[in-house]
Amino acid sequence: MSSQANVESNSKIKRVVKKKKEKLRLLEFDIVTSKAKRTGSARSKTNGHIRLSDGNYLCKRNFFFYLIKEGNHVIWKAKNHHEYIKRLFVSCSGKDYIVIQLFNGNFVVFRKLIDEKVWSEITYKLPDLTKLKLLDESGNEVKEQEFSYGLISTDFIITFNFKCSEIKYDTHTVWKLEDSEEFPEALTISLKYQSILLLFKNDKKTEIDILSLVEKT
Repeated sequence: MSSQANVESNSKIKRVVKKKKEKLRLLEFDIVTSKAKRTGSARSKTNGHIRLSDGNYLCKRNFFFYLIKEGNHVIWKAKNHHEYIKRLFVSCSGKDYIVIQLFNGNFVVFRKLIDEKVWSEITYKLPDLTKLKLLDESGNEVKEQEFSYGLISTDFIITFNFKCSEIKYDTHTVWKLEDSEEFPEALTISLKYQSILLLFKNDKKTEIDILSLVEKT
């Protein structure tokens, strides 16, 4: 999520490409069938990815999504190995939002324009998740293993598996814990309305202003 995570991700994929280039297995994923196939293969099924939950797909070791399509229409195609896809999220309600996480750490978001029946990239409307920093109760920035991603309807959700005490966007603190008895459970980003909410127990919510910082960072 942070710049350090990007460096680690870039180093990882460079090692994979350099040392195991002949073993790389590229996958095409069709959101209509929710199935992937090897590039150049007529088979519409492969064991190269894992379905973590509805609309949440993760590539196995040495497998990469490089092309996302809807039937015969290409939504995303990697230009090079830096753009290979690590994880894919497809909204189950209408399949009108897609979030892809690249191996370099970046996220790309698409929305289907119903009237025009085409896909449009809306990443520029949203905060850069690589600049989002989550700090634990000791003030240390956590790694990706300590939280999880999900896409429910039009909301991209980051669920915390740790006690979050502070949230930064780039160098700016956008939220800080005031009550040690009320740690947040998740952060949601509305892909439709671009609003950002911090979720607590008992349905308590706090809106976080990150978008005003986007143009400044």
